[in-house]
Amino acid sequence: MPTWNTRLPRRGTVNAFELKRCQPTGPTKGIITCNNLLCCDTHYFGGRTIPCERIVNEHGKTIDDSRCLACRARQPWRPHAYVSVFNPKLHEHFIFECTDAAAQPLEEYFNANGSLRGCLMNAYRASTRPNGKVTIITSAYDLRNQHLPEPPNIIAALCTLWRLPQTAVNTQVENNGRITTNRDGDVLHEFHLPPDNEGDPAMFQQRREAVLTELASNGNGQQHAKRTKHS
Repeated sequence: MPTWNTRLPRRGTVNAFELKRCQPTGPTKGIITCNNLLCCDTHYFGGRTIPCERIVNEHGKTIDDSRCLACRARQPWRPHAYVSVFNPKLHEHFIFECTDAAAQPLEEYFNANGSLRGCLMNAYRASTRPNGKVTIITSAYDLRNQHLPEPPNIIAALCTLWRLPQTAVNTQVENNGRITTNRDGDVLHEFHLPPDNEGDPAMFQQRREAVLTELASNGNGQQHAKRTKHS
């Protein structure tokens, strides 16, 4: 017998948020829902974006880059800023990414107001080129008639987007404004270095099974492995 209900099911914790960048075809607008921005150095490596994992000091200077595969391959890194944004017209909650240079107005707004939450953001490119300069205009938004959703866990959402399995992500350590996501390098090896990035079904399934087997052998992800096997 089917089960009917007059209410929508409660949604659990969801880390799957769309990552948006400013497009040359039009502006990206919305109300920022997080209190502050997050910054992370990234590489474009192996056909996709991955976080840089070099160890830095309190001034951002590199101490050790031996743990970062892209750094060892001499691939350049670039700092990016992330905020969660809500578009009330589309009822869409997403994560916005831009360079640290483009994010300067966000930092200025935070310094002036103590929080980014409730900031109306309008980001656009000055030209129609995909890599054209991004300009962000900020202003305070009247929230008296607008309910803002709670901000997502941006770090967890980005780990999902970057294909970092939750079983490999440990406690985040905050020190002097820096947040570090510790991880198990052995578990992440297959995710960092895919044999190809063409989406071949057979190769993807082979890599997937290898990673699940490794997780299970380490005592992690056993239930996930069993569930995947029967799906």
